[in-house]
Parts: sequence; structure tokens; C-alpha cells
Amino acid sequence: MYFKTGSDLSQITHFEVNYPDDFVKQAWERPEINLFIVCVATKKGAVREIKGGMAVLTSIPASNGLELSRALDDVLRKSDELRPLAGQKNNVFLPAKVGLAGDPPTEQELLSLFYQQCLKHGTWGNA
Repeated sequence: MYFKTGSDLSQITHFEVNYPDDFVKQAWERPEINLFIVCVATKKGAVREIKGGMAVLTSIPASNGLELSRALDDVLRKSDELRPLAGQKNNVFLPAKVGLAGDPPTEQELLSLFYQQCLKHGTWGNA
């Protein structure tokens, strides 16, 4: 799932990624798979302005920051919705590993997790 933000938190737009049937469920059940909610932000001095984000399932561990960053950049560049953010100077990825058990998260749960990360890392949390 991809996220784009507006001037405030009421303006988050989300886009579903279409995968083959059961792809997400099968990936979710693999023990090496991690879920990351990633904010794409622009540094503005001491604060960060969240421009968009994504929910990503990957086998790359959080401890491998360089490989994770490269993979996230690749996803960003391949997304029609997020591609305008690619290559912008001062952009940073703010990945948060999410630990959830049971079924894969719903669209609303992913949106809520992204919203929480925006509050934590973005300028909206300081308002």
C-alpha cells in the first residue's frame, strides 16, 4: 500500500497495490518476512515534513539499513503514486518495523499505522 499526504493529516490518500490472490497471505506466513511502515520525509532543519509512505513486506532485516534503503528506493521509483518523490534532495526514509500476529493487517489498520508514524516523525506531531 502506498500513501500520499497533504497539508494536514486529514489529507492522507492511500493506494492499494494489486497482487495475485493469496500473495500477501503467503508472504505474511513466512517467518523471515517483516512488515515496515515507511514514511518518506523531507528534512527541513530540525523537523521533517512527511510527503508520502508505503507499507512493505520484506525479508530484509531492520539491521541491514543500507540494503533496506536501496529496496525502499526501488519501490519508490516503481510506484506511479510515489515516483515524484524519488531523487529529491533531502528526502529520508523513516521505516518502522511493525510486529503483528495473526492475519495480515487490513487496509484500515495499515492506514492507522501510517497515521501514527506521521504523528511520531512529522511536523504534524509538533502542532
